[in-house]
Amino acid sequence: MPGHRAQENFRVALAGIDGAGKSTAAADLRGRLESCGTPAVVYGVFGGRKTLDSWARRFGTSAVRILGTRGLDLVETLVRTVAMVRMCLARQGPDTLVVMDRSFYCQLALRQSRGLRGGGLAGWLLGLFPKPHLVVYFAISPEQALRRIRVRDTDAESLEALRALDAGYRALEDFGSFEVIDAGRSRTEVLDQLERVIQRPEGQMCRRP
Repeated sequence: MPGHRAQENFRVALAGIDGAGKSTAAADLRGRLESCGTPAVVYGVFGGRKTLDSWARRFGTSAVRILGTRGLDLVETLVRTVAMVRMCLARQGPDTLVVMDRSFYCQLALRQSRGLRGGGLAGWLLGLFPKPHLVVYFAISPEQALRRIRVRDTDAESLEALRALDAGYRALEDFGSFEVIDAGRSRTEVLDQLERVIQRPEGQMCRRP
């Protein structure tokens, strides 16, 4: 069963609506830290919804229409669970920053946005697996996030769904403990903010010569 190691590496989870720039920032953070001597690794804890929707669109439908709201939630949660198991089993060097690109908090926010009550399986698993030491919420207006999504043209989202997901995150019981950054800024500015909020609990992350 997953559990805490005797000496844990620091885990930071990135959260936010689609189009907030989480994956880009995760890769940028790893590159910046490694360039100045701090080992970092990124694990994607994705729910697989985009892949499921991509498959469903080939048949002129959507994942939620095929699986139902609860069925989709269950499948997404199980996909995230596999990713979490892989992360827990992976060998990491000492003093490695572990960046979680999404987490079970993302699934809990999705449940809120879909009108599902309680935490479901995702809420139970959040307590079972090692929690992130820090969660960073990428705050961005749903309108700006939608513009980014349309530019990259890799998935389809609606403004209503993005607004509901943002509200879902903010309704989470643990949201008050999240560090919130302005994800509407430039890529470099977002990375600077992310590095600063991680440095506060961890001390100086970059080992500059």
